[in-house]
Amino acid sequence: NILLKQQGNVRIEDTYHPQQFRIGKFTGSFKVKPIPELYAGEFDITFNCYPQRFLKSGEDPIEFEANGTIYSKYLQEAKPLIRAYGTGSFSIGGVSIQITTANGYTDIDCDLQEAYKDTLATSCNGNIVLTNGTFPVLKQGDNTVTISGLTKLVIYPRWWVL
Repeated sequence: NILLKQQGNVRIEDTYHPQQFRIGKFTGSFKVKPIPELYAGEFDITFNCYPQRFLKSGEDPIEFEANGTIYSKYLQEAKPLIRAYGTGSFSIGGVSIQITTANGYTDIDCDLQEAYKDTLATSCNGNIVLTNGTFPVLKQGDNTVTISGLTKLVIYPRWWVL
C-alpha cells in the first residue's frame, strides 16, 4: 500500500549493493501471491531508476577551515552539496562562488543549482554570486578548494558510478 501512495522519486536500497543506493520511483502495479504457511506474500515490483548508483560514502561530509583538496577516484563528475558558514567566497576546481549575505550558513546544491537555508523553500539564490557563471563539480583527480572569509566549508561530495 505504501508503494501505491508514494509520489515522485525516492531513495532505493537493497542488500545486493549495501554501499550504494539509487534514485527512482515505483511504476505499475503488483499482485500478491499468498504464502499462507508463512503468513506472508510474494510479489514482483518494478522501479524506474536513474542510471547512477550513488555511493553512501558520498554522503560523508568533508570539512575545510582552510584551503585544501578533495581527491575523486571516480570518472563521473559529482555535483556536491556545499554548506558554507558565514560570508565570503570559495572556489572548487577553479569555479568560484561568493556569499554576500548569510544567516549562519548557506546550503548550495550544485545538482539542483539552488542556494537555500534549511529547505528549498528558504531560497538564498539572491545571496550568492557565481563568479564563473556555473556551479562547482568534483572531477576525477585532485580538486583544489580555496576559502576566503568563510569560517567553514562542508562538502558532501555525492560520488556516483554507473
